[in-house]
Amino acid sequence: MELYDGMKLRVQDATRSQCSIYLVDSIFSKPVFKSSDLISQFSNQHGIHRQTTFELLKRLRDAEILQELRLGGGSRSAVLCFPELIVLAKG
Repeated sequence: MELYDGMKLRVQDATRSQCSIYLVDSIFSKPVFKSSDLISQFSNQHGIHRQTTFELLKRLRDAEILQELRLGGGSRSAVLCFPELIVLAKG
């Protein structure tokens, strides 16, 4: 729970968004994901504009909370991960 609470605080600071709780929940449930999948999920499930989600992900990358495993470009979406959780899970 401590990592989760710390992540909530860090994400809130990095994004300054009311949507940050959705980000934290999504990142903890799936720490490796395609940006396009998360953008679609947020649009469909929460009514969050695609550009808003894109900007939130960019802020988390810039804050080094998320890491890019594969660069996006053209029709290929980026693959992002939350390395802190992956390292913790591997023990």
